[in-house]
Amino acid sequence: MSVAVKNVSNERVNDKFNLSLINPKLKTLYQYTDRFIEHIMGRNDLIIRQVIDSDELYLLSEARKAIYKQHASYFSQFYTNDYFIDDKDYSSYLFACYFQGEIVGTQRIATYPFEVCQYISDEALSHFLAHDYKDKYIEFSRLAVNKDYGLGKGVAHILNVVAGILVTMSIKKSHYITYSKPKLKRKAANFEKEVITFTIPDRNNEEYELYQSDTLIGMSRLLGIDKQPGLSLFDSINHVMMNGK
Repeated sequence: MSVAVKNVSNERVNDKFNLSLINPKLKTLYQYTDRFIEHIMGRNDLIIRQVIDSDELYLLSEARKAIYKQHASYFSQFYTNDYFIDDKDYSSYLFACYFQGEIVGTQRIATYPFEVCQYISDEALSHFLAHDYKDKYIEFSRLAVNKDYGLGKGVAHILNVVAGILVTMSIKKSHYITYSKPKLKRKAANFEKEVITFTIPDRNNEEYELYQSDTLIGMSRLLGIDKQPGLSLFDSINHVMMNGK
């Protein structure tokens, strides 16, 4: 399924724009995840793709503005020139959920340094995760969905899952962290019981929790793919996906 991206003006795209395709075999992975999305959501008009060019990045900025409109005064302080893309975006993997050519949801997945490092010390993170967390973990952040399209909460869930699949199967990192307000904790996620509680000064010192988990465990459960004899769980899942099963 092709993505119909609208013609847009993108003069505001930063000159250091240098996003790259996460995996040269993404087309094969997309064939699998497209079927998975249709199965879970019960519809074939939603697709999730990595953001890799300037037009898509501009549309991502416009989508963020629409999603954050109720809190525009707060979020606008983190961006410049009315362009809702920050420095961390340029070194992260960005994903968009498209509906009728429009971006209705976004997800960012980053390698170290993580966004949460602004609020939690290296010592605390090393104790919570492991001394080598900088090399082994990825961070899920900036998950946001436009509710104006009436697509339901399932979009956030499927965007999170599919983005995790695409990154894990591309860079072979499955341990991840993410954070949210305690009341927004995703019940479907297979998070470890222990958490780190912290506050964000720029958000009125609101309390957040940092969670950790493993994408491969969640993928095995959701996709119904078990570890095969003689193969790692990663290779078991990869074999099924790359062979179009």
